[in-house]
Amino acid sequence: MAPSVAIAARVLDLLAHSTPQAGLTEIARALRVNKSTCFNVLQTLARFGLVVRIGDSALYRLGPKLVDLGTAVRRNLSYRAQLREHLGTLAVEAGVGCVVGQMLGDNSGYVIMDRIAPPVEDGVAPPVGFTYPITAPAIGRAALSCLDEEEALDLVRRVLGIAAEIDFGRWRRDLAQIRRDGYAVSLEAYRKAVNAVAAPVRWSGEPLTVIAMVGSAAKLPETSVPEFGARLRAIARILESHEFGGQPSPPEA
Repeated sequence: MAPSVAIAARVLDLLAHSTPQAGLTEIARALRVNKSTCFNVLQTLARFGLVVRIGDSALYRLGPKLVDLGTAVRRNLSYRAQLREHLGTLAVEAGVGCVVGQMLGDNSGYVIMDRIAPPVEDGVAPPVGFTYPITAPAIGRAALSCLDEEEALDLVRRVLGIAAEIDFGRWRRDLAQIRRDGYAVSLEAYRKAVNAVAAPVRWSGEPLTVIAMVGSAAKLPETSVPEFGARLRAIARILESHEFGGQPSPPEA
C-alpha cells in the first residue's frame, strides 16, 4: 500500500474511532507523520468528500461521502447474500454449480466473480477468475442481449475478428429470442455433454452481471433448462428491484 493511502486510511480510522473531530496538528501527532504530509492527505480526502473542515475552524471530521460508501457496502452485502441464497437453492436442487459473471470494462468478455456449488456436483462449472469472450455461449449471449443490437453485433465483430465469417442474421435471431425468454441457453456448446442456462442482471451504472447454472447434460438435461431458465430470470428480477439498488425489469406479460 502506498504511504499516502495508508495515512489516509489511518486518518479515517482516527476520526471514526478515536475523536470525532481534530485539527491538523493533533492528527499528525497521533499518526506520527509530519504536518506537511498530513495536510496533503487531508486536502485529498476533503476533495473527495471523505472529510470536511468544520466551518472556519481548523478542525476536520468525517465527510458525507462516507455515508454513500457505507450504503453501497450494505447494499452489496445484501445483494451478495440474496444472490448466494437463491443460487444455492438451485445448485442443491440440480446438483450443478452456479456462477456469477461480470462484464469486463471494455465489454469484450466477462470474468467469473463467484461460484456457488452444492455439496456434491459434477465439477464442470468454471472456477472464479476465469475469463471468457463475450461471444461465449449462454453467459456471453445473455450479456449481449442487454446491449443495443448494433452495439452487440459490433462487439461480436470485434471479438471474432473482421476476417471471421459471421452469420449476423443468426445472431440477431438468437439475441431476440434471449430477450423474449429472459435467459440464454447453451446445449453442449460450452463443452461436450455440458449444458448451461444464464440470465442477465441489469444494474444502473454498474457492470452488467449474469447469473448462470452450468452442469453435465445428465444433471442439467435439455428438458429441465426452461424451468431453471425461468427461475434464474425470476432471481435476476428480484436482484434488480429497487431494494437492491438496481433498475427493475418491466413485469412479465
